[in-house]
Amino acid sequence: MTRNRFAKTLFGGAALGAAAFGMSADAMAQRGRSAAPAFGQDAVIDFAGAGGIRDWHAENDSSIYLMDRAGHWYLALLSGPCWGLRFNRAVAFETDVSGRFDTFSTVRTRNHRCHVDRIVRSPRPAAKGGRGRD
Repeated sequence: MTRNRFAKTLFGGAALGAAAFGMSADAMAQRGRSAAPAFGQDAVIDFAGAGGIRDWHAENDSSIYLMDRAGHWYLALLSGPCWGLRFNRAVAFETDVSGRFDTFSTVRTRNHRCHVDRIVRSPRPAAKGGRGRD
């Protein structure tokens, strides 16, 4: 099978699958792009395990702001105090095997492993200032 015929077959199969579920090609293309939820709604950060978290800012020892690769901000509320979180220059974000940062993830500092209780979409933290995407 030639490359061109393979591409047509693949696209045709995707279009047929979309039609079977009542989706237009435009809706299917739009669905591939993940829209960020509204502020305050529960959320996840996809591909966090592969560089999906570009920036972070700890307000206190119980919460941390995270920015994804699209420039959207999230607030991760931790299950308890993560001592010294505000003063660490580096933290690690542990995800599951799919790489999603969600309520099953943890934030690691040098000496502590802190579990995420909830993650919600948030505006840019005031301490980050400046202009940019929210």
